[in-house]
Amino acid sequence: MKTIVIALFVIFGATGSAWAQLPRETDDPDSRPCRDTSGINLTLKTTGAYLPGTTIGIRSESSIWAETRDGKNHNRCKNTVEDLPRGKWKWQILERPAQSTSQLAGTNQEAVTLLLDQLGDYKIRFTACPTGCQIPIPDSATLTIDAESRDILVRVLAILPPDASPDIPVFNAQDRSTLPFKPTNPTTVSTHCAGDQGIMSSAWYTVLPWSGPSDYKLLEGRVGASSVSSNDSFLNHDGMDWGMEVTPHPWSRHLMGSNQSDLAVEWERAHLPEKMRPTPGDWISAVGYWIYDCDHDKKTEIHPPVLLAIQRARPISLPTNAGAGSNIYVPGIVTDIWVDREAGDITNSCAYAGLDQQKDPTKPPLVDAQGFPKARCLPDSEGFSSNPIKRVFKFNIYLPRSPQAIMAAIGKTAPQVPLFIEGCVPPGSLALDQPVCEQETAGGVTYLKVTIDLRSYNLPTYSRRIVAGWAHAAPDNWGVRRWNLRVTSLDISDDGDSLLRGDGDWRFWVNTNNGATEWTKLMEGQGNAHGNMTFGGKPWETNAPRCNSAINPGCNRSLGPAIVLFPNQLLQLGTSGFEEDWFVNNSISGISFRLGQRQASGSAVANDGSAKYTLHYQVLPGADIGRAQLSPAARARYDAYVVKNSDLAGGSHGLLLDRVFNSGVSTAKSSSRFGGEAEHDESLPVTRMSVTQLRQLTQRAGQENAAKINAFLQRLKRAVQRAKTAEEKADAHEFLKRLRSAVSSELWQKHGLEADMRVLVKTQ
Repeated sequence: MKTIVIALFVIFGATGSAWAQLPRETDDPDSRPCRDTSGINLTLKTTGAYLPGTTIGIRSESSIWAETRDGKNHNRCKNTVEDLPRGKWKWQILERPAQSTSQLAGTNQEAVTLLLDQLGDYKIRFTACPTGCQIPIPDSATLTIDAESRDILVRVLAILPPDASPDIPVFNAQDRSTLPFKPTNPTTVSTHCAGDQGIMSSAWYTVLPWSGPSDYKLLEGRVGASSVSSNDSFLNHDGMDWGMEVTPHPWSRHLMGSNQSDLAVEWERAHLPEKMRPTPGDWISAVGYWIYDCDHDKKTEIHPPVLLAIQRARPISLPTNAGAGSNIYVPGIVTDIWVDREAGDITNSCAYAGLDQQKDPTKPPLVDAQGFPKARCLPDSEGFSSNPIKRVFKFNIYLPRSPQAIMAAIGKTAPQVPLFIEGCVPPGSLALDQPVCEQETAGGVTYLKVTIDLRSYNLPTYSRRIVAGWAHAAPDNWGVRRWNLRVTSLDISDDGDSLLRGDGDWRFWVNTNNGATEWTKLMEGQGNAHGNMTFGGKPWETNAPRCNSAINPGCNRSLGPAIVLFPNQLLQLGTSGFEEDWFVNNSISGISFRLGQRQASGSAVANDGSAKYTLHYQVLPGADIGRAQLSPAARARYDAYVVKNSDLAGGSHGLLLDRVFNSGVSTAKSSSRFGGEAEHDESLPVTRMSVTQLRQLTQRAGQENAAKINAFLQRLKRAVQRAKTAEEKADAHEFLKRLRSAVSSELWQKHGLEADMRVLVKTQ
């Protein structure tokens, strides 16, 4: 638990100049506390074709690292990274076909070779630091790093396996068909931050003037992190944002500011259901307001969006009407689409601290009859009561490379494999409000261009799921397997509340890559987090036993369906959450890492200087999927894709084949290294201000615009009335005592704050 001293510091804050030293919101990962921790970045890559008679290469690209706190500033990190020390590794063949006599060659190197002398499965393990490694830390003690291992399963077939990852078109100046994907450069953004942003003036402005739904922007890119914020201001939020850190594809780079390497997408969690939230590594298409954030180093964002299309590369089960047979699994893309008019307080009720229109320096500012600047908050100032969605939305779904294109890469022709699409209608269909999918090709890459016409749509929300994949069936289903993930307990060592406040009030989620509902809420309530939580002996798990929640409301412990994976794909396990108090919320350390396909029990320590816990988990085999029953047409296509070792000789297709067969990549993300790195940590600066700071803030706001101070006090009054628990009421009462000494008696009486104080005293 946190100490009483820390709790008192949070309550009373610091003194000083309010205007010169206004606290900033801090959801930038660089501003978080550092951890004294270390680990291994471990990646295995293969080169060559998994065909009988070929020799493949397996390379380890590994390093050891440490993150330590600066002795003078615990918010400053010292990062140390070194190559894996020479000889600190071990190669093993764990399994091979019964008649195989092949051995790994070059095991004293970081790269080995292996002759694939038989059809069947070879499993190879690489262990880094098998007896431990030492990493020296500048001006600090040496840290010990424990062993870590990764496995690769090499399935030797006579058929080229399909790609499982989306193939993203890239710009080629010689091929005009790729011109829609021309790369762009980051944008130099003109900002108009007022200095009291997020309190008395807007925290966000549009990058360009916004006049309606046609001015929304489309961002496409890969999600690096997905998590809930831990502290969002009640002055412009109804609840916490769900944030996504996105690396834009080159054609979306113009949406970034010139000082950025990624772009945030944020939406209040109440308006983004769990099943519509992305998992790290997913591809995303986001349509929404293009803004810059005054509190986060003036970074540009899509905030809020009105549409998200989350594209997940997952195994898909083909229905019998796909024509490939029964019990068929192939690589595919599952796209979840969510549209919502609402986004929370950022664009609701025209808050002074909400989203404002970009200022046009060529035009005089809008003022009222008294000469005060008019509120230009969106979407109200443009005549919309909520974020408009009546428009045509367009985005792309990127597919794995087609099996025919893989064969063409080695100079062979093969029959065209049908593209299975579910959830779309073809171009020219009269079905209203349905996604229309057009198959397009650019630079030799096939993708889907999706159009959704909502110009006549009148409901507040819209959701659809599109499933697409090449119907290239195999008798063994390409080695697909089911796995189950269990979270057996959370051993909480710091619940985020002080001793005086009791147990923590957690909102907490777990993330897996099950292809259905990938974020599951485990906890949301008051006083619900403390000590070793075993969930009544019933673990949270995928493929959980069914229960009657009407009879036993607490019986549901489901993390969704079993996780289905092709060889060498990894299970995702992540967490995100926050500890909620009226006065100041606390972050909960997050984790995000991946697990190999083998039965195991383990734990992950989440500790980034905030609420801390150890998560205990299990990986268990799931039900056997069994063999596919191919239709005659699918069997004939499968047989036509046979490749011999001689087909590969003398060609210039090496890089293309390495890409196809690079399914053995396994990147380790240690939970302690990456825990909390994606967490948004937005503070509530006004509640931490001293009397002096509050007086300077309110006096200046009143001098500039009387409407500002009135709007601020109205918002504050609403937040005070939302205080429910005894701790929240005590916090609100303490803050109002300081505020009463900072504002004029006229304002205090006008807004009825004395009555609110009396109510808080009586009900504590």
